[in-house]
Amino acid sequence: GDAFYLPNGYTVRLQSTIGAKIFRDSSSPCRRFMWIGGELHVRDLDFVGACSGGSGTCGGSAMWISTSGAVEAERCAFDGGATFCNNGGAIKVQGKLIATDCLFTGNKAVYWSGGAIDVVGGAELRCVNCAFSGNTAKGNGDSVLGTSAA
Repeated sequence: GDAFYLPNGYTVRLQSTIGAKIFRDSSSPCRRFMWIGGELHVRDLDFVGACSGGSGTCGGSAMWISTSGAVEAERCAFDGGATFCNNGGAIKVQGKLIATDCLFTGNKAVYWSGGAIDVVGGAELRCVNCAFSGNTAKGNGDSVLGTSAA
C-alpha cells in the first residue's frame, strides 16, 4: 500500500520550515509515497527517490492524485522518482495539480511514458514557474505526458 493515504472529503496541509525531505533509501521496498483522494496542500517539501512498482493502481511514485483529489504544491522538489509499471515517474494526475515554483529533476517512467508527470484525460494541471530537468521516459513525454480518457 501507499505510505500516506488521504481519502476523499479530507484536507491536509504539510509545510516544512527547515526544508524537510520525504525520501526512500535504497534498502526500502518500492512503494508510492502518497495516494490523494482528498485535498492536499504541500509547501517547502522535497520528495526524493520515490518508487512505484507492482500492479493495480501503479504509477506516480511520489503522488497518485485520483479523480476526486486536488493538490497544491508550492516550492517543492520531486527528485529521482521512478515508476516501473505505468506512466508518471513522479506524479500521476487524474484530478487536479497546481504546482508553483516546483522543481522536477531526474524522474523516470522506466517502461512507459511521462517521465515527471502523467496527466490523464479530464485532469487539470497548472505549472507556474516550475523547472523540469533530466526527466526521462521510455515512451512519450520525458517531462509531461497528457493522455485522453480511457
